Amino acid sequence: RRNLFVHTDGIISSQYITVCKLHKCNLDDSLKEGQRLGVPQLYFKAAHQCIYEIGVKLGHVLWRKIAPEERAKADSHFVKVTYELIESNRFELAIKLLDFACNDFKKFSDEGNQLTLIVNRAQAYKWIGDADRCKNIMRAIDWSAKSDQFRLADAVLAEDWERAANIMRRIGKEGAVDETDYRDWPLFKDFRKQEQFFAAYQDIFLGGAVSLAASTVVSGSVALVGNVAFWLEKSVNCKAARKSPAAIAPVPAAPSASAAGT
Repeated sequence: RRNLFVHTDGIISSQYITVCKLHKCNLDDSLKEGQRLGVPQLYFKAAHQCIYEIGVKLGHVLWRKIAPEERAKADSHFVKVTYELIESNRFELAIKLLDFACNDFKKFSDEGNQLTLIVNRAQAYKWIGDADRCKNIMRAIDWSAKSDQFRLADAVLAEDWERAANIMRRIGKEGAVDETDYRDWPLFKDFRKQEQFFAAYQDIFLGGAVSLAASTVVSGSVALVGNVAFWLEKSVNCKAARKSPAAIAPVPAAPSASAAGT
């Protein structure tokens, strides 16, 4: 179809029909030579996803082959690309890329990037409703031996809210996961709806001064009557306060800003 738009302005040719039949493409029987093909939204979406997937995969295979000394940059870029897909609810495409990375990348620059890809892969499956696949991915790793931000990810994806809240308190106000991360990361989408999250958030960032009796859930955001009604306003404006893309997803503290941002 791409050739038709480039060479015949979308007009169906006999060659197009022959090639489609040769490759057993699903061609509408009503289409005839001389008609003009359009670009329905579903077709455009599928074509874009295909090109995007091939481009990212091919680009990373070549990048890692030609410049192995830039593996840290390549890893961080892959984390950034796939996180943004999850953030924009493009879970199927994120899964295709994350399956590829977790199954086919043989080496990573550090454990942090590798674990981040695993966590994001698991949560992508969770958001499409495949909870069993999410659990199986997470169970393959001994998270108890990892740093707190990854233990927190494990607890959240397992929906162990009490354990997640305890880890959240242990991380504290100045830890690897900060206030903006708790508001922004898709990882915490369900956790943000839980009373255990409200309590831990109060303890860490508000000094525990507000009663939970007045708490309600509004579209996944916290609306605490009185002193914490500011939450909704912060949630709306959180994009402006967001850290660089390198800091998104539960990654451990990087040795330097430049290394983390690549």
